[in-house]
Amino acid sequence: MKTMKKLLIAVIALMGTMTLSAQPGPDADKAGKREEFAKMQAQQIARELAFDEATTAKFTDTYLACQKEIWAIGPGKKGMPGKEDGLTEAEAKEANKAQFERNERILVIRRKYYDEYSKFLTQKQIQRVYEIEKQMHGKMAGHGRKGGPGRGAGRGPERGPRPGGQK
Repeated sequence: MKTMKKLLIAVIALMGTMTLSAQPGPDADKAGKREEFAKMQAQQIARELAFDEATTAKFTDTYLACQKEIWAIGPGKKGMPGKEDGLTEAEAKEANKAQFERNERILVIRRKYYDEYSKFLTQKQIQRVYEIEKQMHGKMAGHGRKGGPGRGAGRGPERGPRPGGQK
């Protein structure tokens, strides 16, 4: 009985160390979540455009590859509110140049993937993909604000119609 308890404790300890060693680091976890989110976005776009299974798979893979290339550029440098006044002209000039360079690199990537999308999507579908993507980014940008953008007194479309049939 005593050996059984020791064996059980040893097994539990071993399982605990195996679980801890298998945990990804914070950067891997962040990248995994970002990748999973991008995959969900691609699948949402595919659903809205009613792609078949093969097109959905191809689109999702291509969309994810595009996002990974954009992420590899790194985040844009966003100034802190009020910090703009504290910048020297030279610092502001460098910040502006860096933003232009980042935007140009993103444009090159988007053109590359436009060519890829053109191999299996129509031009109207590609245009719609960009529109939906823009809408998604707009929703995410307003996510942190109470009620979101353009909503008065916290009344959003999720609350249903107003009394008396007014919208």
